Amino acid sequence: MRLSSKVLFTELVDESELEKYNGIRSILDNLSVFGAPMLGTLVYGVFGFSSVILILAILYVLAAVVIAFIPLESKNGGNDQIGKSTKN
Repeated sequence: MRLSSKVLFTELVDESELEKYNGIRSILDNLSVFGAPMLGTLVYGVFGFSSVILILAILYVLAAVVIAFIPLESKNGGNDQIGKSTKN
């Protein structure tokens, strides 16, 4: 997670504002690293194991829907030739 947020963050923020927002990104990354296990433990303790499985299933479906709508652009003008070989 941390590497992907670092790469994504540098793509979204201008270089002039990068130093300003690096601290905010670091705080949010650290909160997610420490907060997620605590929140998971709280949900498990209060609602039980079946609710954890239900939440994970919903998040898995949500992630699949988001991934399905990511626009893919070809960098070489649509001339992708994957696995093509010339045989005579």
